[in-house]
Amino acid sequence: MSGYANMELVKELQGHSGCHISLAKSDTEGLLLVRKISRDKNYNFRLEQQFHKQKEFNHPKINTPKVYSSGFAGDLFYFDMEYIEGRSLQDFITTNHPEDSIKILKSVFRIHEGNEPIQSNTLMQSKIKKLKSRLHDDMHSFLDYCADFDWSILPSSYCHGDLSFENIIIKNNKIYLIDFLDSFLSSSFIDKSKLFLDLMTGWSWRKNNNVPLIKNIIILKQFQDSWSHQDKEIYKRLIPFQLLRILPYSTTPVIKDFLLPNFRQLLKHL
Repeated sequence: MSGYANMELVKELQGHSGCHISLAKSDTEGLLLVRKISRDKNYNFRLEQQFHKQKEFNHPKINTPKVYSSGFAGDLFYFDMEYIEGRSLQDFITTNHPEDSIKILKSVFRIHEGNEPIQSNTLMQSKIKKLKSRLHDDMHSFLDYCADFDWSILPSSYCHGDLSFENIIIKNNKIYLIDFLDSFLSSSFIDKSKLFLDLMTGWSWRKNNNVPLIKNIIILKQFQDSWSHQDKEIYKRLIPFQLLRILPYSTTPVIKDFLLPNFRQLLKHL
């Protein structure tokens, strides 16, 4: 299949990776599909990795959109998947009791079961060094703080790679994960730290500026109370590290104005 042959374009969808994402209808079966196309030839390999990661995901309680087909549109890799018309978890949190949201998050975290110790210090230090070359000097002290840690204690596990509230969809009381991403390091702490950061800063609510602050605090505290001393030391560094990772991609004043004040506020509470 090339381009949108045998498919009717319905509308363009928004994504965060730079890939082209569209909602389309199959002419033959009338199915609504989401097509994700690589942003350029250099990204083809990463998108193929994401395609395989999503296709091979298998969990008894957590779902992911079915992958129907893949191929090349010109010289760009694409794949077609099931369209899940549900609610993102940040919308669910806004309108539901915190206990219901906590239950969902605990279910999602079961994908990480089976942790084993690994030597991850080299991978983390390399990532921090690379990030340092992309940020202004005034952020280097925070990266030094992240680097001054024995990352070899970080356990490995399955890792979604881009676990955010926007990538957790609720439909008919079922949980779906979307937009899997290859991760520089596979650990539950990588996934969870992004969600805890989201609860602390309201990142997923940045577009409507309607952060359910009290609910987020309740949800966050539920998980913080279960952290061991080692967990706390890891999150004290990984959570600001995750925010620092966003900064190089913050090209608009609105996002920068959101991130930097949140970063300073975040450091006060870690």
